[in-house]
Parts: sequence; structure tokens; C-alpha cells
Amino acid sequence: SRQSKKEENEYFISHKSYLFIPSARIVGVCKKKELSSLFIVHQSKVTPPDMIGMFVHTFMTSNTTIQLYPSEDHNAVTLALPKGFTLILVFHEDSVELILKSRDPKELATICTEVLVCCISALSGIRTFFPDLSYRYALLCLDSSNNTINKYELLPQPVDKLCQICKNSVRKDNQRKAWYDTVQDKEKTAEDLDVMSLDNLTKVATDLTSILTSRRQREELALACNIDQDEANIIMSKYSGKQQLLMILLAWMTKTDPSKATKQKLFDILFRVNPSALKALK
Repeated sequence: SRQSKKEENEYFISHKSYLFIPSARIVGVCKKKELSSLFIVHQSKVTPPDMIGMFVHTFMTSNTTIQLYPSEDHNAVTLALPKGFTLILVFHEDSVELILKSRDPKELATICTEVLVCCISALSGIRTFFPDLSYRYALLCLDSSNNTINKYELLPQPVDKLCQICKNSVRKDNQRKAWYDTVQDKEKTAEDLDVMSLDNLTKVATDLTSILTSRRQREELALACNIDQDEANIIMSKYSGKQQLLMILLAWMTKTDPSKATKQKLFDILFRVNPSALKALK
């Protein structure tokens, strides 16, 4: 029987389930950029609501203690993080700004790493749907003599490559130093987390081409990836070779929480299908 509105509300309250729909309105936007922020400068056809939705989803599912708070600006969200930190995500036209407010400087490096891990996962999830996404991390350049508005110092890069003012800032300013150090180590961070990106999946698909050569083996891979028979049949008939394998892996990622689409998970899947396929993960 159809539930009443009261019953539906009681269900959501008792199960502590909440819905978040990013606003698509273009009024009341935050334009100011803070000097201590980290920026993810991107080029893509991704719309701001899609970008907001993926980032919020990734952060909220990564830790059940994270809380989402409303913002007066329609292109910004505020997240209460563990250890008394607050993260404001501002979605500008060309970048995502990460504003981190801290209570305990001693935990700054740890929180920056955890935030960047979530960002890597969110960006990986976005690339599943928008393969054209390209991005770089950046700090705002502090050299006021530069006539370019909002000029960025792209990261990672050696400290000696920064302008003199920015070079001093990443040595003396705790927040900028924490972001700089974390991004410089981002490849290790991504490796530690083992989240599979589009680039990772493309490489795996390429290597699997010479290992899973028969239709039966690829159907077994689709089954192990929890892809239903109808979707698997479409992939098998529409694609071939590396593209066929890549579409299977992409379908697996879309059915998996982006933060949980890890190398270890894929390891378990490939091992069940064919232990020889594990060579593709090396």
C-alpha cells in the first residue's frame, strides 16, 4: 500500500537518511578567492551542480561524522570535518576552491591529506562520466606586481619554481605550506588510497586485452563486476577489444561508490575471473 507523507517522513528520520540536491541557480554566488585556499583548476563540460553533487557525495560517504551545512552562496557548501575542522568548497567557473578553517594546527597536515584523498576520489568519479575532465592543483600567486587577475601557481612543482613571494609563503604560512606539501605528495596519496582513476582503468583494459581474449572470459568479468546480463550483452555487441574491456570496468566503477572503487577491489574481481589477469594491475 502507498505510504502516507507522515510515514515517509518518519522512515527518513528513523533511518537518518537525507537528500541533497545541488542548486542550479546562478544568483548569490561567492566570487572572492582566499589567499590561503587550495584550488583545483579544471577544464571540462561538467556543470557546477554535477560537480557539487559528486564532491558532497564523496565527502559524506567517506566519513559518517562529516556534516553538511547550508550556505548563503549557491556555489558553495560547508562541511564540518572531524577534529574541529570546517571545509568550505566553493565551485567557481574555472576551479574548485578549498577553504579550510582549523582549530588545531597540529592536525593540519593530516586533515589536508584526508581532504585531498576525497578530492582525488571525487574527480575520479567525475571522470567516469566526463572523460574530458582535466585539472591541476594550484595556489593563488601572491605577487601583486603581476597584472593577471587570479594568477595561479600550478602544483606540483619544486618550490624554487615559485615566485619569490609564494616561495616564502609556503615556508612560513602554515595553511599554504600544508596544501603545498600535501599536493607535492599527491601521487603517493593516490597510491596509498589506491582509488582507480580513468587513466588507471584504461591501462588495465589495455593490459587485459591479451589476457581475457574470449567472449566467455569477458562475460565472466562483467558478471564479477555486478553488471546485469542485458547491460553486458549491449557492451559485448557494441564494443570490441580494449574498448569492450574498458566499458566493463567503467560500468563497474559507476555501480561502485567512487571512494571504494579501489585497486584492492579490482584485484579481488580479477582474481575470481582469472588469476593471470592480475598482471594487468602491476
